[in-house]
Parts: sequence; C-alpha cells; structure tokens
Amino acid sequence: FEKLAENQRDGFIEFTGLLKLTARGEVLPTVYFLPSNWNKQVVLWIDGEGKKKAYDGDKPAAEIMKLIKAGYAIGSIDLYLTGDFTDDGKPVVQMPIVNNPREFAGYTLGYNHPLFSQRVHDVLTLTSSTIYHAQKPEKVHLVGVNGAGPMVAAACAIAGTKVASAAVDTAGYRFGSITQIRDVNLLPGAVKYGDVPAMLALCAPVKLAVAGETATTAALTAQAYSATGASVSWLANRTAIADWIKG
Repeated sequence: FEKLAENQRDGFIEFTGLLKLTARGEVLPTVYFLPSNWNKQVVLWIDGEGKKKAYDGDKPAAEIMKLIKAGYAIGSIDLYLTGDFTDDGKPVVQMPIVNNPREFAGYTLGYNHPLFSQRVHDVLTLTSSTIYHAQKPEKVHLVGVNGAGPMVAAACAIAGTKVASAAVDTAGYRFGSITQIRDVNLLPGAVKYGDVPAMLALCAPVKLAVAGETATTAALTAQAYSATGASVSWLANRTAIADWIKG
C-alpha cells in the first residue's frame, strides 16, 4: 500500500492511497478508516460505484460510520473501471472489447477474463492484503452493495474461511437477465451453473447475510447452508448490514 494522504478525524484516521499488486502491475485506488478504539476486525466495504460511496460528503457514510464507532476498521476500493479508473468517476456501462471490428463475444471472452472476473480479482487483492497485513487483524468481513453483491459473493466463495463473514445485497439480480454481449456483468457459465444463488451457496460454511433475497428466491443457497449447518441470515434491506456485522 502506497499511502498518499493521512488525515486525523474525530475518532479515527483516514488513509488514502494506492494498493499495488506489483506482480501483475495492478494498482487499486483505496481508502481505509482506522478507529482509535480498533477491535482488531476489518470490514471491506465494496460498492459497485467505487470508494466514493464510502462517504456522505466529506464524512463516512452513515452505515460505515456506525461500524467505525463500534471499533471496526474499514477498507474500500475502486473496482476496475469504476471511480478513479474513469474520466467522469462513473462505472463504465459496457464491457471493453478487443481491437476487432467483428462483434463476437468469443473474441473477447474466449481469450480474456470478463470484467466481472477482473473485479472479483480486485476484491480478492484487497482481501488478501488485509488478511496478511502487518497489523494482523483477527477477523476480516466482506460487504458487497450497490451492484457489487454478486462480485463479493464470488470472492467469498474463493476466499472461503479466510474471511469471517460476508454480507451482500443482490437486489434480486440474476445473470439470466443479461441480453447484450457487452453487459459489464456477462460471465460465461453463470446461468448454466446456478446463477447468483449458486455463488451464494458456494460461500458455505462462511457466515453469510443476504439482502435482496429470501430462502425461497435463493433456495439453492438455503439448501447449501442447511446441509453444512452454517449460518445464513436473510436481511430486509442493506441498511441492516452494519447491525448484522456488529452482532
């Protein structure tokens, strides 16, 4: 992590900078909030519009401030092609394509990682750097909201029990709703292998909370968690996430 700025705030320190995965030449714009009463736990709050959504004006957003006051450190990034990656600070609306005049998804996705996968990779970069940070946090929690829910679910499925819990808001999203080959979430095989409920199911046995779904709409998830005896909570909406993490 290359620190670019450090600001002492009321009850916490704000760090902004660049998280670098030097082996791949990747750089992620990042912000961290470290409370003075840190409880040795970190919440990685991933928003589909980037780290700017961690703020309300020049202060942390209410949901995040609630966690900071409870002693949780917070980390947030701009996923690839959101936030500082774009000229206007807004996420791209179409997946990039290769330099070929023929519009065929296979030319891009047959040889390159889909944008969705690249963003999951970004979440895992932040997760790994946090788990193995010199300050040795005791627990790391993942949160995905505002379009980032499925990405965080996929990241949790890969990270497994390296993370203590995950809370995602799917907003009822399904890959099956995609109709364009340049949709930013196009992920080959996603529908065939169970769509979003399958990604959530693969998070078991990690403690999980889901907004935007029920045990009926995500029956596969409920069945997987029941089979493993793990804990899954169905939240009324994303505003309940902070309280769920606090327990």
